[in-house]
Amino acid sequence: MSCRPSGGLPIVDAMTPAVLVLAGPVTRDEVRGLCDDVRGLLEATRAGVVVCDVGGLGPPGLGTV
Repeated sequence: MSCRPSGGLPIVDAMTPAVLVLAGPVTRDEVRGLCDDVRGLLEATRAGVVVCDVGGLGPPGLGTV
């Protein structure tokens, strides 16, 4: 049994996901706007994924979740 050696790294179609950065506490009233932001990013970038950067939200709590 023998295999032909590969010619290097495989070609990968890398996609950079859209990113939504949340920089402060999120109130209940802001949730609808955030949903609209995510929809807008998905439509504008045609990405299948939006990464939410929640590092700026502070300590996790029930409201954040």
